[in-house]
Amino acid sequence: MGARQVGKSTLTTAVAQHDHPARILTLDDQATRAAALADPTGFVGGLDSAVVIDEVQRAPDLLLAIKETVDRDPRPGRFLLTGSANVLTNRRVKDALTGRMEIVLLWPLSQAEIHATTTNFVDALYAADPPQISDAPIGRAAFVELAAGGGYPEARRRQGRRRERWFGDYLNTTLDRDLRDVSDALKLDAVPRLLRLLATQAAGLLNYKAVADRLQLHPDTVKSYTQLLETVFLVRRLPAWRPGLGAREVHTPKLYLVDSGLLAHLLGAGSDRIAHDDQITGKVLENFVAMEIVKHADWSQTDTRDTPLPRWTRRDRPRPRKPLRRHRRDRGQSRRVDRRARLARPRQTPRPLPRALPRRRHHPHRPSDTPPRRPPLGRPDQRTLDIATERPASTDAESHRP
Repeated sequence: MGARQVGKSTLTTAVAQHDHPARILTLDDQATRAAALADPTGFVGGLDSAVVIDEVQRAPDLLLAIKETVDRDPRPGRFLLTGSANVLTNRRVKDALTGRMEIVLLWPLSQAEIHATTTNFVDALYAADPPQISDAPIGRAAFVELAAGGGYPEARRRQGRRRERWFGDYLNTTLDRDLRDVSDALKLDAVPRLLRLLATQAAGLLNYKAVADRLQLHPDTVKSYTQLLETVFLVRRLPAWRPGLGAREVHTPKLYLVDSGLLAHLLGAGSDRIAHDDQITGKVLENFVAMEIVKHADWSQTDTRDTPLPRWTRRDRPRPRKPLRRHRRDRGQSRRVDRRARLARPRQTPRPLPRALPRRRHHPHRPSDTPPRRPPLGRPDQRTLDIATERPASTDAESHRP
């Protein structure tokens, strides 16, 4: 499963034609889809060999029919299903193939795939063998074009206005068709506005109430619509990093767009603006780095758990920034990943902290340290009596006269 236009059909066709011969069916074909919707059991029963079913989210009841077939004949490799939406979130078929299938997520292309390298960054970190980099470009020019291009193959082949039009058509198709396939909500016209607003808060904490107030919607509605956007692989929520597993589930998550090029389109930012607008630069860069690590984590050999990047902040003085943490389930280990390249700085001898002066203690026999005495509660002092009788207060000299 994965987003549209990330290469699912291309990959499964190659597998069906070479590695694992199989028949290929797509539910984008109207006649095939009509047959699957009219009689799911009969449709699956007529498949007597291995088969690839593309865009299975368009006929979710097929999963129930496949479950019956797999229960009768549990041989693996008979069905290869693809979907542009996470059909398993559908309540009718949520538990249909539980324990009977393996799920592989396909994201937009990572930089490792674009440059045809086989190194997995996450595996290298846990093996204590991170990639050694030398003479790499630094500064904003080193990542602006990479982040603006994103990872969708068709978008990468276009430039300028052609790329912008492609992203616009992509969003219209995904929001209009895929959301209708997985949800029967009545206010889906608010989803495009929600997506644009979420883009402005990408790489930040996801506050449903604040978003709901701006859209004049209920927070529960915003949360459910955000889950729909995650179902069609447009956004990705990452849980908060906390040492305890329970704390991660209750703290505020962070939200990212699945592709930095898509984020730049929603923000109306081209390469020049990403390079010069500080508010856009940090947001796009952190989103780019976070999703690159998510992609590596999904196909790594190390079992990891996703945790969010910290909030990107700018300060006049350099301050240490909390890194991305990757948590390994089987060993309880975590690894730190700095999200920005830093220039090497000469090691300086730390300055000792000034020694704090000892706190002066009160000595009862020192007059200078004795606090002023207050009259007992309910008994006025002499000055109060003088004021009450409207006569001037007596001085110490007058009080000692015979």
